[in-house]
Amino acid sequence: MDSHSYLSAVGFRKYKGTKEWNRLITQVIEEPTEKYIAEEKGEKIAFEYYKAYAERVGLIVRGTLDEKEQILVKTFDPIIESKYMMDVLEVEVMEEEEDIHYAYCEEEKTGTEIVFHLQNVLDYHDVEELEHTTIEGVKIVGLGIEGKIVLPVEKDEVESAIDAEEEEWYWELVKRAREGDEEAAELLDIEAEETADMIEERLQYEDFLTIVEGYFLPFKDIDTTYSILGMIKEIEEIINRETGEKLYWLYIDCMGMPFELCINEQDLTGIPLVGMRFIGLCWVQGQIVFS
Repeated sequence: MDSHSYLSAVGFRKYKGTKEWNRLITQVIEEPTEKYIAEEKGEKIAFEYYKAYAERVGLIVRGTLDEKEQILVKTFDPIIESKYMMDVLEVEVMEEEEDIHYAYCEEEKTGTEIVFHLQNVLDYHDVEELEHTTIEGVKIVGLGIEGKIVLPVEKDEVESAIDAEEEEWYWELVKRAREGDEEAAELLDIEAEETADMIEERLQYEDFLTIVEGYFLPFKDIDTTYSILGMIKEIEEIINRETGEKLYWLYIDCMGMPFELCINEQDLTGIPLVGMRFIGLCWVQGQIVFS
């Protein structure tokens, strides 16, 4: 699934063919909100042109300029800037092609592993050779291709309090296991097995969504695409100035991990409300924040 499949998430739902894509590419190059020219590489210069179509929402074109200033477009992606920074552990960058990079990180609190499409490629190339650059964190966001609003799992106050205590205990185990505590690692394995057995048993007479509160799972073998279920904490409506299409920015809790996503109103079934849950597919992208 290529990035063009996610143009709808930034408000270009009807742009589905080469002709429409080329028109957008031309618009970004001729009317950029921002442009960045990298250091010369041989006889070519790398560039990024970005055009905003709403706050934190836009399109980016990457390519090269030769000595005659002829433009060669290499990638064209929808871009959403994350609102919040995520605290992560070690970040690794993998270069699939010259202009396509993936980054791997682990969310600090939950230990969730995330692979995302890197947005600020030229920034990364500028700093990768510097000795004193440090990574402050990452800003990650999902571009939704389809989604649905579902009810939360019903709980009373006592159940909520017990769950909160169990979560704190679980995150403490994750922290200890990361520090090399073998007993904590064994307890996590036991917990995972018991949870899997419990879910399997309950699925015989209960609906899946009444048992599982949330998840963040890779979708098949598609790079940086995840299946997501989480509780909605914040909502923002965004309008694409070019098309007038309405987008929903959602800040959700995926079993203790905060996550942002943006989805076209037309691709979402149901009306998002704080306290409800989002379930759907997202292409995950983000920036590495350098100091």
